[in-house]
Amino acid sequence: MNKTKHTALVRLGAAAVMTVMTASTALAGTWQSGAAGWRYHNDGGQPVGGWIQDGAEYYHTDENGYMQTGWYQDMADNGRWYYLNPQQGGPQGALKTGWLLDNGRWYFLDTRIGGPRGSLMSGWQWIDGKCYYLDPAQGGAMAADCITPDGSRVDASGAWVDGNGAPHYEKGKGISSTVTVDITAQGPGGAATGSGGRTTGGSGGGSGSGGGGSSYSGIYGEDFEWSDYSDDSVSRSANDFENGNYGMMDSDEREEMKEAIEDFKDTYITSGMSDFEKEIMIIKWLVENCSYEKAKDWSRATGYSCIVLGKAQCSGYADAFLQTAKACGLEVRYVYSSTHAWNLIKLDGEWYHVDVTWEDPVGSNDYGFSGLRNLYINLEDDEIKGVSHHHRWQPDRIKASGSAYGRKVVARYLKDGTIDTSKGESFKEQMDRYFDKVTNEDGSNSFIYTSTGATADRICAYLETMIEAKSENFGFLVRYPSAYTAQVTGNYSKLVKINNEIEEKVNSRINEKYQNVLKNPVRISLYLKRDADVNYYAYENGSLYYQEGQGRKINYLVRFVDTDGNEVGTQSGTGEKKRSVQLTFPEGYSWISNGSENCKVSQGKVSYGGRSFQILDGDEIEVQIRLRKLKTENSKPEEQEDEAPETGKEAESAGDKAENKQPEKASPSSADRG
Repeated sequence: MNKTKHTALVRLGAAAVMTVMTASTALAGTWQSGAAGWRYHNDGGQPVGGWIQDGAEYYHTDENGYMQTGWYQDMADNGRWYYLNPQQGGPQGALKTGWLLDNGRWYFLDTRIGGPRGSLMSGWQWIDGKCYYLDPAQGGAMAADCITPDGSRVDASGAWVDGNGAPHYEKGKGISSTVTVDITAQGPGGAATGSGGRTTGGSGGGSGSGGGGSSYSGIYGEDFEWSDYSDDSVSRSANDFENGNYGMMDSDEREEMKEAIEDFKDTYITSGMSDFEKEIMIIKWLVENCSYEKAKDWSRATGYSCIVLGKAQCSGYADAFLQTAKACGLEVRYVYSSTHAWNLIKLDGEWYHVDVTWEDPVGSNDYGFSGLRNLYINLEDDEIKGVSHHHRWQPDRIKASGSAYGRKVVARYLKDGTIDTSKGESFKEQMDRYFDKVTNEDGSNSFIYTSTGATADRICAYLETMIEAKSENFGFLVRYPSAYTAQVTGNYSKLVKINNEIEEKVNSRINEKYQNVLKNPVRISLYLKRDADVNYYAYENGSLYYQEGQGRKINYLVRFVDTDGNEVGTQSGTGEKKRSVQLTFPEGYSWISNGSENCKVSQGKVSYGGRSFQILDGDEIEVQIRLRKLKTENSKPEEQEDEAPETGKEAESAGDKAENKQPEKASPSSADRG
């Protein structure tokens, strides 16, 4: 392990109540290796104990300043457990997050900042769109291939599965195994507010709309890569609206930077390029050749530091984009907040926000010429002001309201080089369309938060209506008034606490009332996102599974035909959605195979299994099943194989193509677990 002197370390206290950036104490100190291990000293030579932030990593030292490794219980943080990497090269001592394999058992360490990050989780948790049971009785170890205490089944990979063994999967739901949720919040030990999140041992859950996805959606969530962001280079920069930090470079630095920009232009900029194409190429070039790095002075705050040295803070990235874009004939400006700097660019007469720094996340990444994150390219005022460290900026006299070259257009261009400005859509239009899509026409699934109790009551009433109607799915929207605007620090934490209370009330009430109706308990979770007015909302959806005899009743009619197509008998009755119907064949006949060619569906949708079929969907079911005639008593009976297990060969209504849906079988490998 190679530890060198660090000049921007941060010590974190468990009782801190402000963000890491504003509340933590900056320390200049040194890691020193000795017989007893690595030890951290401040500049006064005194050992420092507690949580230490070193760049993007967290470490914990004992009271004598020695680095701790392995499992660590922080009694000052409500007894939460953390895991500090014991292996060298990891780096050693660094706080682990995500899936952890330890002594043959899988554990999950919270990836969200407000978890707090790195804390051991337990109970039911939605992770990467699947639900897992992290058994509190087993120290949080993941249950696998068993029945959980509440009667649910999990497969060998730990995922909660249905009666057919298929994992319950809802894309984007819950926590990501590799990312965090809110960059304005705390590290381990409760060091800061501004985020919040689910408490350990909670009900788990998540939003089907992408609340814990692997990247910032621009509409639904917040960036997950720039955790614990803190940049003081703005306070040491010129921050000139039109010239950036040009005046901070000496003549030699300016000349070297200009030469590098000219080389870039000669290599990558052609006469036929549009301003938009030039913009994307400049971003790719800067992201490819520069890495984020802090400094104790302004040496990482200029275009020279970014372009020539390949190391910069946010001010350096913003200045480099400004200088390069101006040299390519683009109209660009430099804007900043108290903690961050980025740019404005004018394309076809309209202004947009561009943040090259956050397009280039800390650590190793593959962004650059091979592709971009496309999270901070050409955003409107309404979109970027909901992102941490971008709430307000100066100068603010230019309004960025362009949409023709927005993120959808950028995405298409990055994919195949097509510039289709008809895809441009304002952020408000995107949000309005999204809310229209997820809200019922009568508004019965959309709620304005008023109080914890009243909101929980309305959600329960909606879920009760869905369950009584035997609906298979639910989805509801909660919107929060402007009193909880995302532009006020601390409102996120307030709403997380409120949502935890709402979740507990709804989950306990619904599951108690319908414990003899539902096969699996309801587990809602309200993850916060921002709308175009910079107010919070939460959209939650999920599936409902019923016990046998409690599901939706569906009438069915089966017509049996022989191999020549002649009807030889019928069977009718009432079945239940997602349940199997056993077939009673006419005397002298038997099934041929469970192939879909032997089951023709004229109404509804079924999954045919040879001796039975499962009702998948439809108001009524009508099927025609082809049978073979058995040999007479004087003939040698044909050998007949037992029915093969149903593998999901579905027969659909006429005109639909039969599908073969295999349940996903994941294995808990380190690659899968992140």
